[in-house]
Amino acid sequence: MNIVRTLVEKIKAGYPAIYLLTAEDARAVANIEDAAAQTGRKVFIWTYKKGLFTKTQKGHSKIESTEEPDQVLEQALKLPQNSIIILRHYHHYLDSALIQAMLLDLVPNFKATRRQLIVQTPVLKLPPEMEKDFSLVEVPLPTRDELLGIVDNFATNVGKPDDTMRRALAENARGFTISEAENAIALAAIRPNLDKKSNDKLIWDAEVVKDEKCETVKKSGFLTYYPESGIGMNQLGGMGLLKQWMEKRAKVFKNPDAAAAFKLPLPKGILLLGPPGTGKSLGARVTANTFGLPLIRVDMGAIFGGIVGQSEANARNVIKFLEATSPNIAWLDEIEKGFAGSSGGGQLDSGVGARVLATFLTWMQEKTSSVFVYATSNNVRLLPPEMLRKGRFDEMFFVSLPNIQEREEIFKIQVSKFGRSHLIGPPKIDLKQLAGMTSGFSGAEIEAVVRDALYDAFEVDKDLNMFDLQEAIGNVVPLEKMMEAEIKDLQKWAEGRARPANFPEEVQGKAGTRAVQM
Repeated sequence: MNIVRTLVEKIKAGYPAIYLLTAEDARAVANIEDAAAQTGRKVFIWTYKKGLFTKTQKGHSKIESTEEPDQVLEQALKLPQNSIIILRHYHHYLDSALIQAMLLDLVPNFKATRRQLIVQTPVLKLPPEMEKDFSLVEVPLPTRDELLGIVDNFATNVGKPDDTMRRALAENARGFTISEAENAIALAAIRPNLDKKSNDKLIWDAEVVKDEKCETVKKSGFLTYYPESGIGMNQLGGMGLLKQWMEKRAKVFKNPDAAAAFKLPLPKGILLLGPPGTGKSLGARVTANTFGLPLIRVDMGAIFGGIVGQSEANARNVIKFLEATSPNIAWLDEIEKGFAGSSGGGQLDSGVGARVLATFLTWMQEKTSSVFVYATSNNVRLLPPEMLRKGRFDEMFFVSLPNIQEREEIFKIQVSKFGRSHLIGPPKIDLKQLAGMTSGFSGAEIEAVVRDALYDAFEVDKDLNMFDLQEAIGNVVPLEKMMEAEIKDLQKWAEGRARPANFPEEVQGKAGTRAVQM
């Protein structure tokens, strides 16, 4: 989306009121000034501290007695024709009945005199009475070309990177605002050169930008960015059918041009249902590694904020970041936490949940970007029916508690993870025997068994052995017993509605081995 072109079109079409949604103040003003220059408009800017002013060759020319939000609207009616007035962060005052009345009187006047009122703010907060009068324009995050321009501008003063590094810096900065990108790119030139001598060649490090993205994303409170998951299929026990499905789709992401030539659409995503501790979350890391894409975890529960309009803004910001950083994996973890009750009768009947749900559903249905949605749910009964409709996801998979062959595989993975692969095999650690003793255990419970057994071994200064593992097994009350009714209910619901992620027990030994090795 070319934001300047969009503004030019709306200005020429005579739109009297525009709501420009962006947190990048300087970039927004620059875009509006560019559009104004192309349409022969004069720009006036208002802030609560400075009042109304216009830029001149000598600085700013201020219009007196315009600091208050109602005063600026009175003055707006006196501005010359073909003017644009920018009200920065004016959303704070839109709840006022006086301001609403003044704006509703002002809009038709501006329509008749070919003037534009632009409310520039990071928060979408339009009262219902004014929604029809304002045209919403949302400023996207910077494009690759804009980020390349930032790299080039900074490099003119310190020394240009080679083309490969230049593109890596811009690629790693995707998802940043202009100011965030400028800071991160500057750090990428500073950090590797702190100790260099003045005559040494400048070293650039694009990984610094990636690290900064991880830290910056954390500030949202509901996003976590994993540039590389580092967890392969051999670290996920069971789920052989899901692994086969992922392997086929991985080829599309690794060869997008060939897939496009083959007229093969990009996979949209999957929804994994199943009891807690069965590896659904670990599967997100494995999927990212298999597809060779960064992973972005979205905490659905944290999206919902206490301030009016904040939840909807959070949802839009999530989607904007996902789109800007694609291709990637969007991990919607425990999705029911965000959407439980959104269809009525639940905790979100105020309408907030329904609006956020609609935002996500529309995006999931219509998105054309390379964002693969990986959603997990422990309780599908809490999800609204429209979330489960075909078209939102390519497939729904049900992840069951691991069968005996899968438990043996999980024990092998966990024992090896703690550096004890040399102990595997009778008489030291008999995986088949352990798998037989842990019927109804989840993968998370098997991991806890191995960890607890290691603590016992460490206490008496000896290595891991079967006795410690058997003792640890005896201390666990498996999930199957604690949630017996809930698990049976979930299994019954999944029959005929979701594909199994696990191989049937009778074919696991043969087909499961093939799936892990693929």
